[in-house]
Amino acid sequence: MPGYPRLGLPLPVELVNTAFVASGQPSDALATRRDLEFWLRANAAHFPTSTPAATARNLARFRQLRDALRQLFGALVEASPPPRAALQVLNELSAEAPQVARLDWRAGAPHLRMVELADARNVGVAIVARAGIAFIAGPDHQHLRRCQAPGCVLFFLHEGRRGQWCSGTCGNRARVARHYARHHPTRAEDIEPQPARRKAR
Repeated sequence: MPGYPRLGLPLPVELVNTAFVASGQPSDALATRRDLEFWLRANAAHFPTSTPAATARNLARFRQLRDALRQLFGALVEASPPPRAALQVLNELSAEAPQVARLDWRAGAPHLRMVELADARNVGVAIVARAGIAFIAGPDHQHLRRCQAPGCVLFFLHEGRRGQWCSGTCGNRARVARHYARHHPTRAEDIEPQPARRKAR
């Protein structure tokens, strides 16, 4: 699978960033079931019972969730109304694995535990969808940004000095592009073709 950029971000953002650009070409880190298996294993800590199955159905659902989250993240960073279809997809995928609250008593104290009612192999997309809902509705979404480096399509969380770019690599790329633009201004003859000159007879 393509080496997708992992930035240590919340799980929904990591999912969205599996669609990225590498060497100027669009890349997809969730193109096959094997890709999904790799992604699920890399994020296994987010799935409390067992790693979800990388079935063809789950691959289609994760890709559907990724597209919906990308549209909703775009609406957030652009302060525009979210697409209704994306909201519907997110809510429907979240509802695929209903939960119940269970009270446990451990070490002499009560503990609340949420229990999934669906098959553990099939709840992965619902877990990520719920994480997406919690992220979008929570305070961290205010730090969500789209990378401003040329050609980058990743989302990241604004922290400290990383104000416009998802990584130091993208920051360097953006600075190089600005430097080139300042020292190599576009000339009119580079844009508009000049009429062919007739040879003197």
